Amino acid sequence: MSFLTDQERDLFCHLLQQVQIAHHIPGRIRLKFNGHFSPSSTHPTPDIQSRLAALPAVTNVRINALARSATITYLADEQIFHCFEALGHGDVEPLINYLESRGAR
Repeated sequence: MSFLTDQERDLFCHLLQQVQIAHHIPGRIRLKFNGHFSPSSTHPTPDIQSRLAALPAVTNVRINALARSATITYLADEQIFHCFEALGHGDVEPLINYLESRGAR
């Protein structure tokens, strides 16, 4: 069973295509959202915080809606590090595939 429905996968892919990596070191990444959700929104759609927190190596997700950013702390796992690096180059598939292969925690 897939962790994401087809519709959720499409929404999540679209959302991830709208981010830029502001800062990334092994174990911590800060993403900037390019206006995909309103600064007054505390619950972006889809629920990006719970989806990112569901990644097996992720230990903490902080969303700053006013700054349109997310800070993700994760275990220094080489595979997820490379998924985030690919995201920085505009390739969302490795992160989506990682999320789906591991399922929810």
